[in-house]
Amino acid sequence: MGRIAESIDISASPQSIWDYVQDYQHRTEWDTTVHEYRPIGTDKVGKGVSVLVKSSGFPMNEYEAVYVSFEPYKV
Repeated sequence: MGRIAESIDISASPQSIWDYVQDYQHRTEWDTTVHEYRPIGTDKVGKGVSVLVKSSGFPMNEYEAVYVSFEPYKV
């Protein structure tokens, strides 16, 4: 089976990228599969936090997801 790899250079620190992608308010800017994404009962994401996810595809799905792991700047 073949393998496809892709990479890009981003002129930002890994920490600033992590902070951006973990800020739920930016999720729909970079994740085209998501129409809405927000934590439930808090304004932060992290281990044990539930989030409401509404997909942008067809058919649109809505579900609750839970962070089962969260290691800043790693996982």
